[in-house]
Amino acid sequence: LKPLLPKSLCRFPVCPAYRGVNRNMPLSILPFPHTVTALVQFGYPVALYMQKVKDSAPLTDTDYVNYTLYFVISALWAFLESTFLWILVDYFPFFLELKLLFFLWLMNPEYKGAAFFWYQLLQPLHKKLDDQYYEPIMGAMLKAKLPVVETTSNEVESSDKEEVIRQQLEKKGSK
Repeated sequence: LKPLLPKSLCRFPVCPAYRGVNRNMPLSILPFPHTVTALVQFGYPVALYMQKVKDSAPLTDTDYVNYTLYFVISALWAFLESTFLWILVDYFPFFLELKLLFFLWLMNPEYKGAAFFWYQLLQPLHKKLDDQYYEPIMGAMLKAKLPVVETTSNEVESSDKEEVIRQQLEKKGSK
């Protein structure tokens, strides 16, 4: 295989020009594995969201949790992969396939893996920390005379955003 860049332009041993194009690529069953994985990681959630918007299906609290936590996990994964896990991409067989399956599981409407992470793993930890530190933090804010947001109940009231948007669109359409 012919290198893409001359060796004089490449200073690092991980550069494709230094070692030859994909000479050390591990086993992969996907054609263009980096492209397919990126499309699934970023395009699949957007396509699912656009499908829900197109069908005028209301988003539930579980959907909001799933999308929010999915993109948090995706951002953390991108950071970890670019700083620490980069060596696995080149030297661990089927790493990109495992990554692909993980992100499909996180976002799949049948499984909703990201919501599972929140409700089964993270929410109990968050509740314990919230119960332990909420009052001291609010007390410190009162002492510092910072504005405190008053909460009347522990339940969060959700609004029907879709209905409000639909009403605004109907108003514009009738003008």
